[in-house]
Amino acid sequence: MNEESHIDLKRLVGKKSSESLSLSDQMQWASNLYLQQPRFPSRTAHYKVLTDHAIQWDWLKWDIQSSLLDEIRFQSPAKRFQKEIALHEYFFNIGCVDRIESKVDYWLNTHSIIDRSVGQGSKNMYFRPAITSSEFQDAFDTGLQQAKEEVNLGSFWTAIQLLNPVSCVHAAIQLYIHAGVSLTVSLQNLIHPDLLESVVYVADKSFRRHPMSFDPITSLTFYGGYDLAFAVGLVCGMAQESRFCLVGGLTGYAISYLAEVIQKGSSHFVTHLYEAPSDWKEENKEAFSGPSAFSISSHKVSNIQYILALEHLNHFLIQSNTK
Repeated sequence: MNEESHIDLKRLVGKKSSESLSLSDQMQWASNLYLQQPRFPSRTAHYKVLTDHAIQWDWLKWDIQSSLLDEIRFQSPAKRFQKEIALHEYFFNIGCVDRIESKVDYWLNTHSIIDRSVGQGSKNMYFRPAITSSEFQDAFDTGLQQAKEEVNLGSFWTAIQLLNPVSCVHAAIQLYIHAGVSLTVSLQNLIHPDLLESVVYVADKSFRRHPMSFDPITSLTFYGGYDLAFAVGLVCGMAQESRFCLVGGLTGYAISYLAEVIQKGSSHFVTHLYEAPSDWKEENKEAFSGPSAFSISSHKVSNIQYILALEHLNHFLIQSNTK
């Protein structure tokens, strides 16, 4: 393989995570790799990760009967877009309390839910670690393995999206621990104002009840979930193969930052949907840096944004090698 065109983690070890790379750099890397492997068609894949968290009921006061079914229906793949860009979209059950697969009307969804569960919902992290260390490792390793499979299928950009909105609380806590980002700043546009103060208060009390560790494995065990562990594993696995992940929103920045802490150089293989809002950057510029597909800021993301970004990245990849 041509060493000049192959970008791997060894060449990035000396580069600080604060030295953000541009989207054009990432596109050029992917273009060079694509040129070297013509036997594979370019593949566009989007993983939507499903799991339950105890804090969705205990901290955010969701109705106990609430589930992710509405979110699944809202995020179901659009057949028109799938046909036009050969989009592969998957729902992954990483840790739902119920067998959510049995509750979905398959005739309304173009894909079934793939069961990769490693547990049944994360625990209330106020009282105990959200997941066990072995559950974290299982979820992380599942992400690593999924990355290897995706690379073997010919992917250069793979999107990862955490569907449970509660995951933003875990993401905010991780950025607070590892990057010093205020919970109020990161969550104020993602959680209803009536709940924000109480969530920040309970989170702060949780920190006081448990040992404060800056080790990412420990922090993801105490204040994380299966979906976050899986996503970080996927990013690390893709980076090992010099492939890229597309992420969005606050959870995306947490995934990128944690992957960098665990495996240096991984964040250089992450593309964000949007630039981080200015108030986030004011808290910690390094935590909210990185190339973005769209040159605007946003707190929230949607399914159509992932589709458009993947199409943009994939179109460049193909066009650059057909000239």
